[in-house]
Amino acid sequence: METTSTADTGASTMSAVLACLDVVEALSPDRTNPRGRKRYPASAMMRALVMKELLQLSSRRKLGQLLLKNPELAQRCGFTSIPDHSSFAYFIRRMGRDRFIRLVEVMSKRLSERQVYSGRSVVIDGTLLSAYSNPRATHSPSDPEAAWGVRSTGDWVFGYKLHLVCDAETELPITFEVTSGNVHDSKMFPILLQRVVELGFHPAWVIADKAYDSEENRQLAASHGMVAVIPRNRRNRKTQLDEPNPEWRAIYSQRSSVERVFSRLKEELALKDIRVRSQWRVTVHIAISLLSMMAVALTAVESDRPSELASINSFRF
Repeated sequence: METTSTADTGASTMSAVLACLDVVEALSPDRTNPRGRKRYPASAMMRALVMKELLQLSSRRKLGQLLLKNPELAQRCGFTSIPDHSSFAYFIRRMGRDRFIRLVEVMSKRLSERQVYSGRSVVIDGTLLSAYSNPRATHSPSDPEAAWGVRSTGDWVFGYKLHLVCDAETELPITFEVTSGNVHDSKMFPILLQRVVELGFHPAWVIADKAYDSEENRQLAASHGMVAVIPRNRRNRKTQLDEPNPEWRAIYSQRSSVERVFSRLKEELALKDIRVRSQWRVTVHIAISLLSMMAVALTAVESDRPSELASINSFRF
């Protein structure tokens, strides 16, 4: 009896997370149905893709098999008939990269409207992700859009870079961009900061590490009424730098929040094991991982469990 109760609770929790994805239908592509291909509700498809991340399934083929074996799960997603793995690939192509990015931003606005974000400070950072490719192939890499990038540790990675903005206090994503691995972090600062402003965020502080150190970035933040809390890079200065004061250090210490976001994405939402090629597909994969994290946070708030905002494991089966 206890096992049944636990399963029921887990299923109910998963249903609550999936229900948060009702925004998808409004952003779905047109409903024309070329060549008689069977179409499935966009909201059901997205719920299934998020469920795949939460259950840490390694492929869409395994997702299709799971739905086939568990009709109740398919019902919870919103299906009346079971899609196979090719239907998910078709849905992703029709949605396209930009709609997935837009979905993340719609969820950001939803979390903001519910006053989930603190909004006082945001962190910008990037992390390298290994491509699903052999960069040392004798002919050419199987993913020609990937590129070599170097970590702060000095290790080289062939792949892509996730550039992320997160709310420092809640450790939740706000917006993102994906580039090849050789794009420098600092170049993405203006793009990401502009998106933060367009989404209606007005933080007092924008926190980033010394890779983002430039007068242009500092002035851009100031033009939006924000203070850029970025360490001075000694390699960019000819004179000795003053040591930051204790208040500056206290604000900058919040930068570690983005590292924890990256860790949860990689360890709990399989972002360290990307199994798709090309920049647009990698972007979609990351968007679904971020949507999963944000849906968990929204569910935590709506079910009066605010202490579990960032606890992905609490909302698995």
